[in-house]
Amino acid sequence: MCVGDVLRRGGFLLHSVEHRTYRRLDGVSCVSATDCEAVGSSDANQVLAEHWNGSGWSLQTVALPSGASNSSLAAVSCTSATACIAVGGACLPPAQCNVVGGGPTSPLAERWNGTSWAASAPVAPSGVSAAYLDGVSCATASACAAVGFSTTDFGGTVTLAENWNGTSWSQQTTPNAAGSIFNSLEAVSCASATSCISAGGVNYSGTLAEQLSGTSWSLLHAADPGGTLGGELASVACASSTACTAVGGSLIEAWNGTSWSIQRPAEPVGFRGVSCSLATACTAVGGYLSGVGADRSLAQRWDGSAWSVQSTADPSTSGNVDLSAVSCPSATSCIAVGMFETSSSYCLGPGAGDSPLAEEWDGTAWSLSSVPAPSGAVCVALTGVSCTSATQCFGVGSYTDSANNSFTLVERWNGTAWSIVAGTDPGGGSNQLNAVSCASATLCVAVGVSGFQSLAELWNGTSWSVQSLPSGCCALTGVSCPSTTSCLAVGGHIAERWDGLTWAFSQPVFPKKAIDYSIVADSCASATACTAVGHGLDVLIPAPVLSSGGGIPSTGGGGGGTPVTLAETYSG
Repeated sequence: MCVGDVLRRGGFLLHSVEHRTYRRLDGVSCVSATDCEAVGSSDANQVLAEHWNGSGWSLQTVALPSGASNSSLAAVSCTSATACIAVGGACLPPAQCNVVGGGPTSPLAERWNGTSWAASAPVAPSGVSAAYLDGVSCATASACAAVGFSTTDFGGTVTLAENWNGTSWSQQTTPNAAGSIFNSLEAVSCASATSCISAGGVNYSGTLAEQLSGTSWSLLHAADPGGTLGGELASVACASSTACTAVGGSLIEAWNGTSWSIQRPAEPVGFRGVSCSLATACTAVGGYLSGVGADRSLAQRWDGSAWSVQSTADPSTSGNVDLSAVSCPSATSCIAVGMFETSSSYCLGPGAGDSPLAEEWDGTAWSLSSVPAPSGAVCVALTGVSCTSATQCFGVGSYTDSANNSFTLVERWNGTAWSIVAGTDPGGGSNQLNAVSCASATLCVAVGVSGFQSLAELWNGTSWSVQSLPSGCCALTGVSCPSTTSCLAVGGHIAERWDGLTWAFSQPVFPKKAIDYSIVADSCASATACTAVGHGLDVLIPAPVLSSGGGIPSTGGGGGGTPVTLAETYSG
């Protein structure tokens, strides 16, 4: 496949630029739905830039400084279609690469004018062996802040910040944490030309934040989570000078103009589901590893300006508790489902719990809802949920019996209680439902697998019925129904379309020379506008392997391919 190719099959479009090299994109900035710039590096140790025009990605030529080698771009910021700044690092001159094991030694900046990329010259700090810019933010085309680090004589690092005034770069004085050896700034966000927040790390385990007010940078005391490692901040976004959010690993911190506050209480954290009823009302659910060594459920709420941790209502158990999915029909109504286990349970498969879990959000607090388990069930879990109102939800999942046979499970919420909906299992002793989507109170579709065959079930307002599918093969893991006459179900290498009467096979598009590609989830805004996502391996790109030293990735064979992500659009 050549650069810029677009494949279409069965209504699916694969929007990607396929390279026959190992590459990575580290930064992206969009000024509209049809104009984005993405930057990174290729396996030839050269910069990589790509442009999105609303229908496809295309490679761009980047003009490097004379003599530059081993170059890479880490971040990009665009204020218009004709004004972008990208930053990173390069070896200047090339002989200096040996000083730091082949890595960039000088800061690098590139300017996009709507037609081409041209190099601009950041100020290289004097007396250092290496410097690199990791983040950039432009308030206007003539006001950008770039941040990163430079080395010290004794092998440590200090913070670095530079300012772009539309014509040239100038280095700014930045503070460092007292008594620290390693300081670096990873990201920056500017609400205006004279107001920026930058975030990074200290000694590889602590948070670092700095503020630009006017022309001076000052330290901000970020809130380090107690007793944790790896608390570095890697990204920051500011809606205004008094509303910023910084993240790193499993940590979220919010800046209110005066102080930082931690918004994630424990780590590691894994989010598994999210639902938004409004642009200012989103709920994300999952689990985190608590101090007692067991998973506990997690919910966070977005109010349009920041995420905040909510107190969930976990059952009393010393075993794991986890939320897998959430559905919010309104800003004051959410249902989250998952599983929990007793300290003695040992269950395998989706959910891996011995009891189904459901929690309800009423706009103020989460509360536990009692969910009945099927008679004879040993292991039970709910993995999907969809609500059309506060009094109409379906939760789907599976359960196993003492002989390790698995069966589909559908439970219904009426606003007061959960009840098992009978007669939905196709039989055979190996069945499960993975996801559900309801377009109305009288039309829902649940998908999963029966044996090794695709499974879809339809709710008509009265009962569930197993559907006949044309493809037959493979588990279905995602479904989205934007209307009562339009659903798209996806899983593995297949997709199925529901038109209100029958199901039809729709072939997704996969990159050439790809192996083990799988679509896992989808979301549809309308019958002709869906996005599906997944993952796989690309045999054209050598798999990263660990060096003999055990910690530094290098490119080599033997892995069968490199893990890559996949995104497709469906146009009906």
